[in-house]
Amino acid sequence: MTPISSNAQFCGDHINRVGREIVKTYIAAMKACHDKVASLLKEGKSLDEIKKAFGADEAALVEIIVNEMKGK
Repeated sequence: MTPISSNAQFCGDHINRVGREIVKTYIAAMKACHDKVASLLKEGKSLDEIKKAFGADEAALVEIIVNEMKGK
């Protein structure tokens, strides 16, 4: 497999290209969100309680993560 160039551009969304560091930052943020949701679920928090622990702009993402973790 050929390695990807360190200056390669990636599609960050439907039209914008971003560099490797932005992608790494996004992946780290998603992992942190996932870990926080997992921790709150272990504490027995409800979906509404978990959503409140995040901003309103992350509610849909948090709900998706919770549903995936619960196998829904």
